[in-house]
Amino acid sequence: MKKRYIYIIIICVFIFSCILFLRNKESYSYVEKGNEMINKVYLYKKEHKKFPDSTSNFIINTEMGQGPYYKKLNDTVFIVYYNLGLDHDQLIFNSFTKEWK
Repeated sequence: MKKRYIYIIIICVFIFSCILFLRNKESYSYVEKGNEMINKVYLYKKEHKKFPDSTSNFIINTEMGQGPYYKKLNDTVFIVYYNLGLDHDQLIFNSFTKEWK
């Protein structure tokens, strides 16, 4: 009986570890694709001396509407973001803070 509980605990820990690993891998993938867009935005700014008004000013590969999305907030700040899930969670890069949240 005791062995059975140990096996169940080991299996639960393994499943939980797999879920955490896959979530981190997915989040890293989002950040990686978002960083590609951010680099293109900064390259556009370097060439044109302003941030683009939309992504139509440069080529970006968005897979089936999953993002990343770009939004110019003003002349000095933009955000790149993903909409994650139905509960309105977002992964956002702000050019003012230069970090993902």
